[in-house]
Amino acid sequence: MNGNQSVQENVPAATPPVQSTTPVSLKPRSNKLLTLIVVHLITILTLGYFVLQYSLLKRQVCQPQPTPTAKILPKIDTSKSIDLLSAELTKIFRGEIEFSDPYNNGVSSYSKNVEFPSGMVMLVVYKYTPGQIMLAGYEGGTRWNIHMDAWVGYLSSLKMGQVSARRVDYWEESDKELPILVKRLGTKLYGIYDSSFKPAGTCSRNFVTYDQTNKQIVTISANTGCGEVTFPADSATFNFPMNHLEYLNKVEGVINST
Repeated sequence: MNGNQSVQENVPAATPPVQSTTPVSLKPRSNKLLTLIVVHLITILTLGYFVLQYSLLKRQVCQPQPTPTAKILPKIDTSKSIDLLSAELTKIFRGEIEFSDPYNNGVSSYSKNVEFPSGMVMLVVYKYTPGQIMLAGYEGGTRWNIHMDAWVGYLSSLKMGQVSARRVDYWEESDKELPILVKRLGTKLYGIYDSSFKPAGTCSRNFVTYDQTNKQIVTISANTGCGEVTFPADSATFNFPMNHLEYLNKVEGVINST
Protein backbone atom coordinates (compact mmCIF):
# COMPACT_ATOMS: atom_id res chain seq x y z
CA MET A 1 0.00 0.00 0.00
CA ASN A 2 1.53 3.31 -1.01
CA GLY A 3 1.38 6.53 1.03
CA ASN A 4 -1.32 8.35 -0.99
CA GLN A 5 -3.67 5.50 -0.61
CA SER A 6 -3.41 5.44 3.18
CA VAL A 7 -4.12 9.17 3.42
CA GLN A 8 -7.27 8.91 1.37
CA GLU A 9 -8.48 6.05 3.43
CA ASN A 10 -8.13 8.01 6.63
CA VAL A 11 -10.20 11.04 5.33
CA PRO A 12 -13.79 10.64 6.49
CA ALA A 13 -16.35 10.44 3.73
CA ALA A 14 -18.63 13.58 3.20
CA THR A 15 -22.01 13.18 4.89
CA PRO A 16 -25.02 14.10 2.65
CA PRO A 17 -27.35 16.81 4.09
CA VAL A 18 -30.16 15.43 6.14
CA GLN A 19 -33.62 16.60 4.92
CA SER A 20 -36.15 17.58 7.59
CA THR A 21 -39.15 15.27 7.76
CA THR A 22 -41.25 17.71 9.91
CA PRO A 23 -44.62 18.34 8.03
CA VAL A 24 -45.57 21.97 7.17
CA SER A 25 -48.79 23.12 9.01
CA LEU A 26 -51.74 24.21 6.73
CA LYS A 27 -54.08 25.25 9.61
CA PRO A 28 -53.72 29.10 9.35
CA ARG A 29 -54.50 29.00 5.65
CA SER A 30 -57.60 26.84 6.21
CA ASN A 31 -58.96 29.25 8.92
CA LYS A 32 -58.53 32.23 6.65
CA LEU A 33 -60.40 30.55 3.82
CA LEU A 34 -63.26 29.56 6.14
CA THR A 35 -63.53 33.14 7.45
CA LEU A 36 -63.77 34.52 3.90
CA ILE A 37 -66.53 32.04 3.05
CA VAL A 38 -68.53 32.98 6.16
CA VAL A 39 -68.14 36.72 5.49
CA HIS A 40 -69.30 36.30 1.87
CA LEU A 41 -72.25 34.18 3.00
CA ILE A 42 -73.37 36.79 5.56
CA THR A 43 -73.01 39.55 2.96
CA ILE A 44 -75.12 37.60 0.46
CA LEU A 45 -77.83 36.89 3.07
CA THR A 46 -77.92 40.51 4.21
CA LEU A 47 -78.23 41.79 0.65
CA GLY A 48 -80.93 39.21 -0.04
CA TYR A 49 -82.90 40.34 3.03
CA PHE A 50 -82.82 44.00 1.99
CA VAL A 51 -83.75 43.13 -1.59
CA LEU A 52 -86.72 41.12 -0.32
CA GLN A 53 -87.88 43.93 1.98
CA TYR A 54 -87.57 46.47 -0.81
CA SER A 55 -89.62 44.35 -3.19
CA LEU A 56 -92.35 43.86 -0.58
CA LEU A 57 -92.47 47.58 0.18
CA LYS A 58 -92.60 48.44 -3.51
CA ARG A 59 -95.45 45.99 -4.00
CA GLN A 60 -97.43 47.58 -1.15
CA VAL A 61 -96.91 51.07 -2.54
CA CYS A 62 -97.93 50.04 -6.03
CA GLN A 63 -101.08 48.24 -4.91
CA PRO A 64 -104.17 50.53 -4.86
CA GLN A 65 -105.20 51.26 -1.30
CA PRO A 66 -108.89 51.03 -0.40
CA THR A 67 -110.50 54.45 -0.01
CA PRO A 68 -111.84 54.91 3.53
CA THR A 69 -115.57 55.48 3.52
CA ALA A 70 -117.54 57.25 6.23
CA LYS A 71 -120.08 55.21 8.08
CA ILE A 72 -123.44 55.90 6.50
CA LEU A 73 -126.29 56.04 8.96
CA PRO A 74 -129.68 54.89 7.74
CA LYS A 75 -131.81 57.84 6.71
CA ILE A 76 -135.16 58.22 8.43
CA ASP A 77 -138.01 59.47 6.31
CA THR A 78 -139.47 62.57 7.96
CA SER A 79 -141.22 63.98 4.90
CA LYS A 80 -144.71 63.08 6.16
CA SER A 81 -144.06 64.68 9.57
CA ILE A 82 -142.63 67.81 7.92
CA ASP A 83 -145.66 68.11 5.63
CA LEU A 84 -148.09 67.71 8.56
CA LEU A 85 -146.26 70.32 10.66
CA SER A 86 -146.10 72.75 7.73
CA ALA A 87 -149.82 72.35 7.02
CA GLU A 88 -150.70 72.85 10.70
CA LEU A 89 -148.59 76.01 11.05
CA THR A 90 -150.04 77.39 7.84
CA LYS A 91 -153.53 76.87 9.20
CA ILE A 92 -152.60 78.54 12.51
CA PHE A 93 -151.10 81.67 10.97
CA ARG A 94 -153.95 82.00 8.50
CA GLY A 95 -156.36 82.14 11.44
CA GLU A 96 -158.15 78.97 10.33
CA ILE A 97 -158.06 77.08 13.65
CA GLU A 98 -160.98 76.60 16.02
CA PHE A 99 -160.29 77.48 19.63
CA SER A 100 -161.68 75.43 22.47
CA ASP A 101 -164.34 76.81 24.72
CA PRO A 102 -162.78 79.09 27.36
CA TYR A 103 -161.95 77.02 30.42
CA ASN A 104 -158.78 78.46 31.97
CA ASN A 105 -160.07 81.70 33.50
CA GLY A 106 -161.72 82.42 30.18
CA VAL A 107 -158.60 81.83 28.04
CA SER A 108 -159.29 79.88 24.84
CA SER A 109 -156.62 77.61 23.38
CA TYR A 110 -155.89 75.23 20.56
CA SER A 111 -153.48 72.28 20.61
CA LYS A 112 -152.12 69.79 18.12
CA ASN A 113 -149.33 67.19 18.21
CA VAL A 114 -147.20 66.12 15.26
CA GLU A 115 -145.08 63.00 15.60
CA PHE A 116 -141.52 62.80 14.30
CA PRO A 117 -139.28 59.69 14.42
CA SER A 118 -137.08 61.46 16.97
CA GLY A 119 -139.75 63.12 19.07
CA MET A 120 -143.05 64.91 19.32
CA VAL A 121 -143.83 68.49 18.28
CA MET A 122 -146.51 70.07 20.46
CA LEU A 123 -148.37 73.10 19.13
CA VAL A 124 -150.36 75.20 21.62
CA VAL A 125 -152.04 78.47 20.65
CA TYR A 126 -153.63 80.86 23.16
CA LYS A 127 -156.21 83.42 22.09
CA TYR A 128 -155.25 86.81 23.47
CA THR A 129 -157.85 88.95 25.15
CA PRO A 130 -156.57 91.97 27.11
CA GLY A 131 -156.86 91.78 30.87
CA GLN A 132 -157.08 87.98 31.14
CA ILE A 133 -155.13 85.93 33.70
CA MET A 134 -154.37 82.27 33.04
CA LEU A 135 -153.46 79.52 35.50
CA ALA A 136 -150.10 78.22 34.31
CA GLY A 137 -147.68 75.34 34.84
CA TYR A 138 -147.47 73.01 37.79
CA GLU A 139 -144.14 72.57 39.56
CA GLY A 140 -143.46 71.18 43.02
CA GLY A 141 -147.14 71.32 43.92
CA THR A 142 -147.35 75.04 43.13
CA ARG A 143 -149.30 76.72 40.33
CA TRP A 144 -148.88 80.30 39.23
CA ASN A 145 -150.75 82.86 37.18
CA ILE A 146 -149.81 84.33 33.84
CA HIS A 147 -151.05 87.78 32.99
CA MET A 148 -151.76 87.63 29.30
CA ASP A 149 -150.97 91.35 28.89
CA ALA A 150 -147.50 90.79 30.37
CA TRP A 151 -146.88 87.75 28.13
CA VAL A 152 -147.84 89.65 24.98
CA GLY A 153 -145.78 92.64 26.07
CA TYR A 154 -142.74 90.43 26.67
CA LEU A 155 -143.01 88.76 23.28
CA SER A 156 -143.58 92.05 21.49
CA SER A 157 -140.45 93.60 23.02
CA LEU A 158 -137.99 90.87 22.01
CA LYS A 159 -134.83 91.99 20.21
CA MET A 160 -132.55 89.93 17.96
CA GLY A 161 -129.76 87.95 19.61
CA GLN A 162 -129.47 86.27 23.01
CA VAL A 163 -131.05 88.22 25.83
CA SER A 164 -131.70 87.63 29.48
CA ALA A 165 -135.36 88.11 30.28
CA ARG A 166 -138.30 86.66 32.10
CA ARG A 167 -139.71 83.62 30.40
CA VAL A 168 -143.39 84.37 30.62
CA ASP A 169 -145.02 81.19 29.39
CA TYR A 170 -146.92 78.16 30.49
CA TRP A 171 -143.92 76.16 31.69
CA GLU A 172 -141.86 78.76 33.56
CA GLU A 173 -142.53 80.91 36.59
CA SER A 174 -142.94 84.49 35.47
CA ASP A 175 -140.35 85.93 37.85
CA LYS A 176 -137.37 84.00 36.42
CA GLU A 177 -134.80 85.77 34.26
CA LEU A 178 -133.15 83.27 31.94
CA PRO A 179 -131.30 83.36 28.60
CA ILE A 180 -133.48 83.53 25.50
CA LEU A 181 -132.29 83.37 21.89
CA VAL A 182 -134.29 85.65 19.60
CA LYS A 183 -134.34 84.83 15.88
CA ARG A 184 -136.41 85.87 12.92
CA LEU A 185 -138.04 82.82 11.36
CA GLY A 186 -140.18 83.60 8.37
CA THR A 187 -141.81 86.96 9.06
CA LYS A 188 -141.91 86.70 12.86
CA LEU A 189 -139.54 87.06 15.79
CA TYR A 190 -139.37 83.98 18.02
CA GLY A 191 -138.10 83.61 21.53
CA ILE A 192 -136.18 80.31 21.49
CA TYR A 193 -134.93 78.38 24.51
CA ASP A 194 -134.45 74.80 25.64
CA SER A 195 -136.04 73.30 28.73
CA SER A 196 -135.99 69.90 30.42
CA PHE A 197 -138.41 67.84 32.47
CA LYS A 198 -136.00 65.54 34.26
CA PRO A 199 -138.53 63.16 35.88
CA ALA A 200 -139.64 62.10 32.39
CA GLY A 201 -136.18 62.43 30.83
CA THR A 202 -137.57 64.88 28.26
CA CYS A 203 -135.79 67.86 26.73
CA SER A 204 -137.55 70.43 24.54
CA ARG A 205 -136.70 73.25 22.22
CA ASN A 206 -139.37 75.91 22.54
CA PHE A 207 -140.32 78.50 19.91
CA VAL A 208 -142.70 81.22 21.11
CA THR A 209 -144.11 84.18 19.16
CA TYR A 210 -146.98 86.62 19.26
CA ASP A 211 -149.07 86.65 16.09
CA GLN A 212 -150.42 90.17 16.10
CA THR A 213 -152.53 89.67 12.97
CA ASN A 214 -154.67 87.00 14.63
CA LYS A 215 -154.15 88.17 18.24
CA GLN A 216 -152.76 84.84 19.42
CA ILE A 217 -149.70 83.48 21.22
CA VAL A 218 -148.16 80.55 19.35
CA THR A 219 -145.93 78.06 21.19
CA ILE A 220 -144.08 75.26 19.39
CA SER A 221 -142.27 72.70 21.55
CA ALA A 222 -140.08 70.09 19.84
CA ASN A 223 -139.71 67.36 22.47
CA THR A 224 -137.06 64.67 22.49
CA GLY A 225 -135.00 62.62 24.94
CA CYS A 226 -132.27 64.05 27.17
CA GLY A 227 -129.76 61.25 26.54
CA GLU A 228 -126.23 62.60 25.90
CA VAL A 229 -127.52 66.18 26.25
CA THR A 230 -125.29 68.65 28.10
CA PHE A 231 -126.54 71.82 29.72
CA PRO A 232 -124.12 74.75 29.31
CA ALA A 233 -124.51 77.58 31.78
CA ASP A 234 -125.79 80.97 30.61
CA SER A 235 -126.99 79.59 27.29
CA ALA A 236 -130.51 79.57 25.90
CA THR A 237 -129.94 76.24 24.17
CA PHE A 238 -128.55 72.86 25.21
CA ASN A 239 -125.90 70.79 23.42
CA PHE A 240 -127.88 68.02 21.75
CA PRO A 241 -126.35 64.95 20.06
CA MET A 242 -126.30 64.97 16.28
CA ASN A 243 -129.43 62.84 15.71
CA HIS A 244 -131.53 65.08 17.98
CA LEU A 245 -130.01 68.22 16.52
CA GLU A 246 -131.00 67.16 12.99
CA TYR A 247 -134.59 66.73 14.17
CA LEU A 248 -134.62 70.15 15.88
CA ASN A 249 -133.13 71.81 12.81
CA LYS A 250 -135.82 70.29 10.60
CA VAL A 251 -138.52 71.64 12.90
CA GLU A 252 -136.92 75.10 12.79
CA GLY A 253 -136.69 74.86 9.01
CA VAL A 254 -140.43 74.23 8.77
CA ILE A 255 -141.17 77.21 11.03
CA ASN A 256 -138.87 79.40 8.95
CA SER A 257 -140.65 78.45 5.72
CA THR A 258 -144.14 79.09 7.06
